Amino acid sequence: PLPLERHARKAAKPDLEALVALPQGELLAIGSGSAPRRNVAASVTRSGQVTWHDLSALHAALAQRVPSLNIEGAFLRGDALWLIQRGNSVDGVSALIELDASLTPGSIRAVHLLALPRLEDVPLTPTDGTVLPDGRVLLSASAEDTLDPYADGTVTGSALVLLTGTAQVDAVVPLGRPVK
Repeated sequence: PLPLERHARKAAKPDLEALVALPQGELLAIGSGSAPRRNVAASVTRSGQVTWHDLSALHAALAQRVPSLNIEGAFLRGDALWLIQRGNSVDGVSALIELDASLTPGSIRAVHLLALPRLEDVPLTPTDGTVLPDGRVLLSASAEDTLDPYADGTVTGSALVLLTGTAQVDAVVPLGRPVK
């Protein structure tokens, strides 16, 4: 149960931002890591059984490599689980984080920093993504005018971003209106 009042609800929710289908048929929902209550994941079987996982150790290890941790999406690529870090803060960086499936601090294979362009003088930061059949990555991104990954800001623009290789921007397609 969560409070109905907006600010109390935001503070209490686990903020499961990323949802990925695993090969064995389970769904994995991953918390953003932006606050202690958000250091969780939940796996859901086809029969509906939910298992909660504590990601505190993984998120602490990631926070040493990625300032202002704010996981917004995930996808599978090969044998790796990739997390999408949204760097929408004064010290945050956007990145793709490559993990093995164990979700432990030792599962971090690499952190690939993203250099996304600006829209309306606000940096684009990824909000979700998927891997395409040819291995490229397609991200949704928004330019949110905020200095804090926890506090929402004005969205000044949005785009789709196509990445080649690990994290090289190949194309940016602005969307007609600012959506997040």
